[in-house]
Amino acid sequence: MKAANISVVSTNTNFSLEPDLKDKPIERSVIIKVKERKVGIIGAVLPQTKELSSPGNVIFYDEIKSFESEVAYLKNEGVNIIVAITHCGYLRDLEIMRNVDDLDVIVGGHTNTFLYHGSGFPKENTPEGDYPTVVNKTNGSKGLVVQAYYYGKFLGFLQVAFDNNGNVLNGTGNPILLNSTVKEDEDMLKVIEPFKNNVTEVMNRTVGWSKVLLEQHDNICRIRECNLGNMMADAYFAHYADMNTSSADLWSDVNAR
Repeated sequence: MKAANISVVSTNTNFSLEPDLKDKPIERSVIIKVKERKVGIIGAVLPQTKELSSPGNVIFYDEIKSFESEVAYLKNEGVNIIVAITHCGYLRDLEIMRNVDDLDVIVGGHTNTFLYHGSGFPKENTPEGDYPTVVNKTNGSKGLVVQAYYYGKFLGFLQVAFDNNGNVLNGTGNPILLNSTVKEDEDMLKVIEPFKNNVTEVMNRTVGWSKVLLEQHDNICRIRECNLGNMMADAYFAHYADMNTSSADLWSDVNAR
């Protein structure tokens, strides 16, 4: 993280008991200046990350309570525009926004929700809400929530107007489809050029085919058995079936249950 020269923000986590992370430069919030105005950046992941991933001894706290505490700190530092970067899911983002006073914008993830305002979106993508989604908060103000799908297919674009007190006046924008009309970045092309031939060769290699549609959506494979999952499991099992483990005390690389 130091070498990348970026700030990593996580407001609802405690890394003090996790040896691999406790000394990393992870902040509860950061303050940046935009046109001489202080903007506070906070962040959160859903507490269920404890079960969904393997975070070791990281402690996860409730997002709303964590945000309320950090927002109060930022307000005391003279910040009146606050943006949250979250990985909690669209519906949870709406709940967080409704209940955290002085939080203005949430840029979310986890559910990879496609939001769009108006027409002009790709026919294969169905918007699940407006971009940005305007949330009427319990204190009478409003906040904005955005997500921009996944796979790098879109680049989120949002412009927000604030009054002098940091209240949201309005927000406009839409995800930008990153298709062939978008000019390629010359510096990035130089980075990937050494790998291009090998990657292209592998991508063009046919390894198999299916006579039926393979289910792959998260809403299917994450909650029940699906044929793509079965195919992948069978492929791994076939590959490792005749291989021995490095130690008789260890399980095999693929285990049938």
